[in-house]
Amino acid sequence: MKYAVSHKAKISLDYGGFFVFLQGNLLCNMKTGNLIRFICFFIAWLLLAVWMLRLTEKITLLTIFWIIASGIIILVPLYKKYTKQP
Repeated sequence: MKYAVSHKAKISLDYGGFFVFLQGNLLCNMKTGNLIRFICFFIAWLLLAVWMLRLTEKITLLTIFWIIASGIIILVPLYKKYTKQP
């Protein structure tokens, strides 16, 4: 099933919406090795965030803040580095 977002980007949802593939955006302009590296960092960050949430007795706003802040600190510079236009 495909939805047209704009003339440059298309979103197709497969497997019940699990995988979202954006065509025409900066992630598709990445080299394959860089994309795999970015996905590995994202999965590692996601696993550590889930692990942190499971170990806490009570989820507070401070816990959520640290998870969001760590994601910004780790993922945003990588995204900017790997999506530079040649």
